[in-house]
Amino acid sequence: MLTGFALFALLLAALSQVTSGRSEAASGLQRRAVVPMIAADSATGSEPTATPGTMQGRWTGTFENTTPLAGNGTFTLDLQQSGQQFWGTMSVTNSPCLSSATISGTLVGNSIDFGVVSGNVTVNYTGTVSGSSAAGSYVASEACMFATGTWSAEKD
Repeated sequence: MLTGFALFALLLAALSQVTSGRSEAASGLQRRAVVPMIAADSATGSEPTATPGTMQGRWTGTFENTTPLAGNGTFTLDLQQSGQQFWGTMSVTNSPCLSSATISGTLVGNSIDFGVVSGNVTVNYTGTVSGSSAAGSYVASEACMFATGTWSAEKD
């Protein structure tokens, strides 16, 4: 494993070879494009990693109805994702309206928006995702007495 300084020296030597024979202005432009990337990578001391949010996989969570009737329960989401779109299934315990449903939604940045459908019951969820945790609120359709509440989940 190369140290941050060794990696910097190696890349600087490679940059010198790439820019030799070019004008000073072109060399300067090339260095400005490469050096900030090196600084960002060497600041953490680790390999760069992608950090886009993902919903893909299994999530387990809890919900708490606030209106019209108080109550709580648990759920499991099994999700697939492509880009910002995700879909899958939801299994619910202790809900008078749902026991299982299909799910589809979007994840844009850390904002999540999804809906579940089971027969004539629909529930719309909104919230935020932070790493392997997500939380937010929901509103159900008339078929579920316009129930509202909060939810939170952790990725398994």
